[in-house]
Amino acid sequence: MIRDSFSKKYSGLPKRWNINSDIVFYILRRYEKLLNIEIEKLKSEEIKLPKYFKDRRTDEEYIYDIIDGWVMEDIICDAWLRPRLLKINSNLEIKVMGTNRDRVIQKYNANNITTNPDFIFTVDGKDIGIELQMARGVLKSGYDMKDTKVQRAIKNGSYFLWVIIPNDEFFIINPQKEMIGMPTQSNPLWGGKMVYHISNKFIEDIGGYSKMSESINNIYTSKLNI
Repeated sequence: MIRDSFSKKYSGLPKRWNINSDIVFYILRRYEKLLNIEIEKLKSEEIKLPKYFKDRRTDEEYIYDIIDGWVMEDIICDAWLRPRLLKINSNLEIKVMGTNRDRVIQKYNANNITTNPDFIFTVDGKDIGIELQMARGVLKSGYDMKDTKVQRAIKNGSYFLWVIIPNDEFFIINPQKEMIGMPTQSNPLWGGKMVYHISNKFIEDIGGYSKMSESINNIYTSKLNI
């Protein structure tokens, strides 16, 4: 398996994103330990999910990529988002973060792969869910989102936090107000699945890109009602 260790891959994030290095390195150590355990388990537990989950990846690469996603979710939720929200409003109740979630790799039943929000906080007695969307590459044409994911967020009143990792930038979408009525289109790279296309003009219209190293700006704090 040719993959960098999490410690090597993400060692620069605390400085780049202006986040607590102790939290980051705790998360990295936690998941490097989990990765070693799961790779060892593969000697006796073969992955039996539908082929489209793995694509052309080996079992080891699939396990790595799943845990790699959890690493980023926890860093964003626990080391980046939580402190910034509490700095804006110290009375917020943080109910679910990355490290509070059950982290179980599904090897047999795809139906057990959950789609709950990655981060939940309470403001004025109301639970607010935030779902993470991460881009590990910069696309000049914009980004696609599965229509089922967007429709579920609209129904549940969740927000989307998009993080463009290479550029160290983010933006926040309120799909209930900003995506209703948007047309969907087929994405041939995703097997023809219907998607919502998030263009750069759309991103600018809803508040634009912000730097991960900075505080959440007034546009987005107002959008989150905090």
